[in-house]
Amino acid sequence: MIQTAHSSRSSSTMVLPNQHVHQPLHEENSQPDRHVLERNPNELVETFFPKKFGGMQSKPSGYDNDKLNSYNHQVVNAIRDSNVTQLRQLLQEGHQCFDACNQNSEYLIHLACRRSDLATIQFLVQEAHVNVHVRDGMGRTILHDACWRPQWEPEILAFLIQVLDPMFLLLRDGRGHSAFDYVRRHDWPILTHFLQERQGFITQRIGASPLWKKYCRAICRSE
Repeated sequence: MIQTAHSSRSSSTMVLPNQHVHQPLHEENSQPDRHVLERNPNELVETFFPKKFGGMQSKPSGYDNDKLNSYNHQVVNAIRDSNVTQLRQLLQEGHQCFDACNQNSEYLIHLACRRSDLATIQFLVQEAHVNVHVRDGMGRTILHDACWRPQWEPEILAFLIQVLDPMFLLLRDGRGHSAFDYVRRHDWPILTHFLQERQGFITQRIGASPLWKKYCRAICRSE
């Protein structure tokens, strides 16, 4: 187990919203709507939902001793190095739990979305079958981590949109920020274009989301 007295994303070192510079996403034969591109990406995603939905406050997933004890230097270094070969060997040996986390409830999948390449993230999700809906001690999701990367990776974001419940697109952390709040304002046109192109897919997934159906039932009972 790796002892961590402080989170690697503590307030003294954490990148706050609108401090990242991301790589532009170039799409061929695309004609984005100027009005859409000027919008806050959160506001755009809200329009994908059939009912008014401004996001929800997230809560930490927590952990148990098995998950804490499985967070070791070997697997952490392999993820930081994007060493899928070593990770696959650990999986085959059968002794490594990949749903491991540190004392701040930061899971291996959080680390991968923040530090690794797409292949490593896909390994954890598709081969190790980790829980993609975990939240760290501040309620941050793996989508928050993907948006905190020094350079925005559209391929990673596209993959996460496929595997995450769509309600996680607007889930707010302990500071009240969604993942998209950590994208610099001058990169909003890139992100909104990216999201607009996937509106149909996201809308379809919202209709099939168990969390969305549960949310709608709760709203109906409160009315």
